Amino acid sequence: MACDTFIKITQKTRRHFVMTQNGETEPFVDEILANLERITQDLSPHQVHTFYEAIGYMISAQPNKPLQEKLIAKLMALPNAAVCVCFSLSNYSLTQSM
Repeated sequence: MACDTFIKITQKTRRHFVMTQNGETEPFVDEILANLERITQDLSPHQVHTFYEAIGYMISAQPNKPLQEKLIAKLMALPNAAVCVCFSLSNYSLTQSM
């Protein structure tokens, strides 16, 4: 429920998340990405997907393309690391069975 509300908020206010607001030292999207693992650790897989989609809406509002690409890389770092671990384990299994 909270993730569904979060995505609705990001769809309507996405630009506000990539701009530094009064009293902040960085855009809120940077804070979210810095704490992504902690934020998503208790979510179900469906909620994680919804959360990532919401962050994608935020990132899409970043007009600076090089900065947008850096944000995408930060967003995908955790799932990419998990895939790398899976491939490493599967390669290890393959070499051990030969």
